[in-house]
Amino acid sequence: MRYMALRAKVSPLRISFHMASITIVDLLRFAPLQAAGLFPKLLDAVLEEGKLFVIPERRKRSCPRVVKGKPQKYPKKNTSQR
Repeated sequence: MRYMALRAKVSPLRISFHMASITIVDLLRFAPLQAAGLFPKLLDAVLEEGKLFVIPERRKRSCPRVVKGKPQKYPKKNTSQR
């Protein structure tokens, strides 16, 4: 995927992992059916096909991420009750 991103001139985070992994697995699955001399050409074709897997940049968050407090199971004991 890194090489796909280099060829597409984008960040590796912008390459769709799902589509890239399917393409790579298909290449490896059907490679034994092809002649051994064709593998570099097939690999080059897959890397060029990586340009189709570029996804848009992420939008900024509308609300910042926060960690919510964990609710207490039991009420806390007041100091006056001790």
